[in-house]
Amino acid sequence: MDAGNYKNTNYSSDDIVEINLFELIKILIEHKYLIILCTFIFAISSVFYSLSIPNQYISKSIVAINGDTEVTGSSLGGNLGGIASLAGISLTSGGDVSKSNIVEATMSSRVFITHLIEQEKFLFNLMAVKGYDSDNDETLFDENLFDLQKADWLKDKKPKVIDSYQAFRNNFTFSRDDETGLVTLSFKSLSPYIAKDLLDILMSEIDEIIKNKDLVEIEKSLVYLQDQLEKTQQSNIRASLNSLILNELQNQMVANISESYLFDTIDPPYVPIQKSSPSRSIICIFGALIGLFLSIIFILIRDFLYNKKL
Repeated sequence: MDAGNYKNTNYSSDDIVEINLFELIKILIEHKYLIILCTFIFAISSVFYSLSIPNQYISKSIVAINGDTEVTGSSLGGNLGGIASLAGISLTSGGDVSKSNIVEATMSSRVFITHLIEQEKFLFNLMAVKGYDSDNDETLFDENLFDLQKADWLKDKKPKVIDSYQAFRNNFTFSRDDETGLVTLSFKSLSPYIAKDLLDILMSEIDEIIKNKDLVEIEKSLVYLQDQLEKTQQSNIRASLNSLILNELQNQMVANISESYLFDTIDPPYVPIQKSSPSRSIICIFGALIGLFLSIIFILIRDFLYNKKL
């Protein structure tokens, strides 16, 4: 062979990349109708899927928790701790925890949630709703679970405690703004009216529970302070004890006369007008993109395995 006729051709890595990229684009163009078909099928499927998802509505309330900066434990904490120490009384609470932390933990506790779902109205609104008819402005209930005529669950259809507990945890949200200290409570439901009703019941129950708990603590404190007052004759200690007693009596009065003991409501629960989810347009877009991506991957893999073009 004549060495002069032999061409010494050197291909750079960039040339190879360009060749491979050109081949890849060529393959995709050859199968463009398959790609379009797959993308169309996925897009249409995502439309039907999005339409099958019922609308969900979220009712919210913005509140300030009264006494949020106080210390947990005995209601004798706070600024009166110094006075109590002068009297030789230990009022340690075992750690500083804001009242909002106590409220959040209580509302997320199994005991509190079980207390709520034991109420038939709350359980019914939580578990029996299946949708909302916006045209007729009415809530739809699942008649396969609940007999509306008899106002009772069908046989063996009453939700289990664990299912109701999980439904509550999935739909309730407690969030606190660390800068302002304001708390946002929200509840999600398939009906805007039920979302508001459930949040109303929830806030009313937690208010009553915290108030009763504090009243019990106040009563115990008053009994203890009265006992200590009878045991001492020192004027400075008696003055401190009287200040503590007066403060507890004021707390007791506030708890008994307040319509809302726990919350200072800034924005009360409301009936949401617009749905919170699903975002059907986003679902359809993602469905089409998934179809496009999968069809391209399928074509390239098939061509590589069978035709060896790449």
